[in-house]
Amino acid sequence: MENREENVCKLCLKTKAKYTCPRCNIQYCSLECYKGEKHVQCSENFYKECFMEGLKDFGSSKEDKQNVLEMLQRVKDEDPGFDSDDDNEDLEARLEGLDLETDSKTVWNKLTDKEKKEFERLMAGGELSTLVEVWAPWWNDKVLISEMNDRKVKTRIPAIQKDITDISTLLSKGKPSADLKNNVINVLYAYCFICRLYNGDHMSFQIEVTKEVLSVSKVLSGTAVCGSPPEAIQMCFQCLQSRDKENLTSRQFNISLIEDVIRIIQGPSQYDPLQFVMSALSELVLLFHKTMSELTTGMLYRDPVNMILYSLLCLPCQNWSCCSIRPYHVRIDNRYVIQGPSQYDPLQFVMTALSELVLLFHKAMSELTTDIKKSKEEKTRLENKDLKKKVFISLKKVEFLLSWTQRFGMALQSAVTELQLEFCAMSSDLAEVNETKQKVEHFQKEKQLKDNRKLVQEI
Repeated sequence: MENREENVCKLCLKTKAKYTCPRCNIQYCSLECYKGEKHVQCSENFYKECFMEGLKDFGSSKEDKQNVLEMLQRVKDEDPGFDSDDDNEDLEARLEGLDLETDSKTVWNKLTDKEKKEFERLMAGGELSTLVEVWAPWWNDKVLISEMNDRKVKTRIPAIQKDITDISTLLSKGKPSADLKNNVINVLYAYCFICRLYNGDHMSFQIEVTKEVLSVSKVLSGTAVCGSPPEAIQMCFQCLQSRDKENLTSRQFNISLIEDVIRIIQGPSQYDPLQFVMSALSELVLLFHKTMSELTTGMLYRDPVNMILYSLLCLPCQNWSCCSIRPYHVRIDNRYVIQGPSQYDPLQFVMTALSELVLLFHKAMSELTTDIKKSKEEKTRLENKDLKKKVFISLKKVEFLLSWTQRFGMALQSAVTELQLEFCAMSSDLAEVNETKQKVEHFQKEKQLKDNRKLVQEI
């Protein structure tokens, strides 16, 4: 009896509890109980935090603000009952002048109760993802021959780097290894991964995206050499499977990227099969250059402690129009401070000087406290310094692969068949795993139903 009472939903006290609230640890049976009046305070705070976390992912540009406004307005138009509590106050007017990145709490408070409930409904049903437009890869665009010959035509294909060094200059002695084509495949997979992961906005987050590229491609982050196209893909898969649970991507998503690599290798047409590969590698070169620039700018950092010491040394210069500290200034002013303004109030100057020192040390303590809080930033600065070295090495590797592709890139065409076979094999294995999983879940469900049947029924 005690076990039954413990497993009963603590909100409705009728049904068996199936879930536990991560915030208050109360056991409940369904979404209705979770959003009910007894639990409304906890559930509303949960959705509020999710709303604010979602807003942090948006920038504070005019375009981002307009996208959020259009999203909320579209939800409002689709639901006739979705109206503001105040008919005179428009949604755009309520959010006007707010910074979506820093004013997330204010934005949430500006929403009406119906708007908040609608957001909770969309989030619970997973419909928020449908409001984000999925990026279409540039390598899937149809490129006409006339467009390829016309340089003035606007295209989404990244521009190829100019003045690419010839491979013969980089390898004055000996020939390039035959495994370089496999290394290119490894790098292309990492490139397709970050393009898809950031929904085409990968050039806006240089440092984060660069870290992702290095985490996926061992060719760039280490000294790995791929012996075959399947091995190049499997290296990337191993890196993706070793990621944190929060950053894991689905196996289906990882397998689909093989098709993207094949499409890039095949190129826009048989007349220019290397254009897509050269464009992808060129964009990686541009990404690494921007990352190097951002890391260099970020390391121009002034330590708050040094700033305090600098201000202490310049105190005499703040009181007198002199450019350097001179000994006779100190001797004369010490005498005047001790004597005070007059014989009637000889302690005024001493008390004032000590009071200013107290104020100075309070400010110094405040600055030091701030510096402690910025210890993470200092740690990040050191990490960025190490990252800068890795990015520089990776940049040189990509530039070398770009030079190789310019001369020997046609060798990649021989890898297409192997990549297609690898894609089919991995897709087949995934289908078998999903089928087996469904059978196991169905068996467990039937077993649970049998166990829940009443052995003794009342007549």
